[in-house]
Amino acid sequence: MWIESCEAVRPLVKDPSQQSSPIGVAFEWVGRILAVVIEMVVPGLLGQQLDRHLGTRFLVLIGFGGGISLALWHLIIMTRPRPDSDKSRFDK
Repeated sequence: MWIESCEAVRPLVKDPSQQSSPIGVAFEWVGRILAVVIEMVVPGLLGQQLDRHLGTRFLVLIGFGGGISLALWHLIIMTRPRPDSDKSRFDK
């Protein structure tokens, strides 16, 4: 297919024969951790803005509580070992 030969799309194509470099794996984890941090902070900031707009004081707590719960759930899902993972790919 033409999409597999495109250099810009190559990281999106999952081929079991390709092995990621250690720096590639590190960048994947940086992106995942950044997503978790954003999931923690954004709902709280939205709750804070709604509190200012509505004159309430509890939406910030609901936002941060919900954001932390969502982020922890996402972090647990991300760190589960995959059944198709190869544990010896860096042993070369």
